[in-house]
Amino acid sequence: RIIFRHRTRDRVAGELFVRPGGFVPTHVHASQWERFEGVSGELSFRVGLRRQTLRAGDVLVVPPGRAHGLRNAGRDVAHALIELSPPRRGEEGLRTLFGLQRDGRVRVTRFAARPLLQVAVLFDEYLDEVHLPVVPFRVQRLAFRALARIGKRRGYRSAFPEYAPPG
Repeated sequence: RIIFRHRTRDRVAGELFVRPGGFVPTHVHASQWERFEGVSGELSFRVGLRRQTLRAGDVLVVPPGRAHGLRNAGRDVAHALIELSPPRRGEEGLRTLFGLQRDGRVRVTRFAARPLLQVAVLFDEYLDEVHLPVVPFRVQRLAFRALARIGKRRGYRSAFPEYAPPG
């Protein structure tokens, strides 16, 4: 769960809550810095090839272009403050993805995401901001664009007003 608290033209900030066993898959922000500050619990991060644990009071800053993901391997909900700078469309994309997952419309596991065509439509929309590591960007662009065309014909979309910020 993510709750956004503050947005300026320079950054978007919020609170991230990760249940035991919960995770954020490894991904790359092309041009955004991401900052995490531990509030409670523990989050196990993978940043590039390095592993790091974030606890209350710890700060982790991930530069643009660096692959990173996280997992709560503890018994309690982990709570961290999170910032994206510059914000670009990070809040919009995260609200959409977290909302779809919360409502059971998308399921992301460590190895797959379902329904694939819905995820492809989202990736096609946000690929300039966030993409997968390892797979070359151009390959991702071609694959997600082709799958997104099929997904859109079948009714999947990238915009969900129900997940937009209030006001």
